[in-house]
Amino acid sequence: MSPVLAALLALAAAPPTPTPFPVNPPACEDRLVAYAPLGEHARARISIERPPSGLRPPLGSGARQESPQGTHWLVALGPDFSREGPWATTLTIGGNPSGGEMLRVTFSDHGSGGVRPTWLNEKLLFVRVWWGRIASSDLVLDVERAALLYAEDADLAALLGPCEPRAPAP
Repeated sequence: MSPVLAALLALAAAPPTPTPFPVNPPACEDRLVAYAPLGEHARARISIERPPSGLRPPLGSGARQESPQGTHWLVALGPDFSREGPWATTLTIGGNPSGGEMLRVTFSDHGSGGVRPTWLNEKLLFVRVWWGRIASSDLVLDVERAALLYAEDADLAALLGPCEPRAPAP
């Protein structure tokens, strides 16, 4: 066997050198959620529409959730998570007779974290939509104008890696 071939075979048989972990992982307190403008992937899965008049929330749907003073309400019709996705959730939003037309907001193909609406006041609704385990969108919807006032994607990937608690100050 030639010396060159023997050297190549010895190198191929040597165990790989392990890749070291970061010597100094970031401090847990320094990790942040990364926000960015709402991407097309999310925008394409959100539908906001004014349904025909006379529409009523579907029977058997979720509980009615009223705004703080009761001038608006919403009913969320969520998916059956015991079945395979894709999953969709529809929010039907209405109000008292002078509260404006009904509104229907549908979130298609979302993750198992679901859709979580929270009233901010009588006309603004905060909605967090989980698209996956570490990706969500945060939205603020003006229910009277049927308009998104705030819409950003949240990326929680930075929270997953190893971290070290900051040492207490001496």
